[in-house]
Amino acid sequence: MVETYRNWLWFFGTLAVLAGLPVTLAMILEL
Repeated sequence: MVETYRNWLWFFGTLAVLAGLPVTLAMILEL
């Protein structure tokens, strides 16, 4: 049960990072 929870955290964490990097770069370039 705990392992599944950890795997989901990894999955969503990776998605958040991949989605957030281009947005962060865009914001930096806009500034």
